[in-house]
Amino acid sequence: MTPPAALDILGDRWGPSFLRGFGAVVGLARPLPSTDLMEGDVALLARARDLMRLLEHEFAVAIPDAVAVEDYLVRFPDTHMRVEYLVLFLRSAFGPAVRFVLDVNRDPEIENEYLLLLVRMPSFDERAYERIRLVRHVVNRRLPGGEGRVLATTDFR
Repeated sequence: MTPPAALDILGDRWGPSFLRGFGAVVGLARPLPSTDLMEGDVALLARARDLMRLLEHEFAVAIPDAVAVEDYLVRFPDTHMRVEYLVLFLRSAFGPAVRFVLDVNRDPEIENEYLLLLVRMPSFDERAYERIRLVRHVVNRRLPGGEGRVLATTDFR
């Protein structure tokens, strides 16, 4: 359960009624298809490309290294819904002025890579990061975990 203080940060739009209605809203995303081993790679590649097209065309998500993102999505299909929901809810939380960049973050010192969803806004108020953190919390609590990781954070440009 999200602490009441965190709900105050998001304002009326993100109050308890939003959290209760979360289950209905997440029905907007498509479930992952079940695939067997023989057609799995092709199906996962198609699903990754469909998701990337949706993100680029419907939500104006910039994907500067599409090959790396596609590769990550194919290797970690559990991230598909997480990315889609994060973008959907962050767009709702911040409105049409927010821009997104999706990339793969690689740590050169250790084998640790994950999808990085940068949230760019014309201006950041003092509660912007808290709203992003709360959206991450809600999405992470509602979706099953997996091997892949997605981090949504601010991009102060």
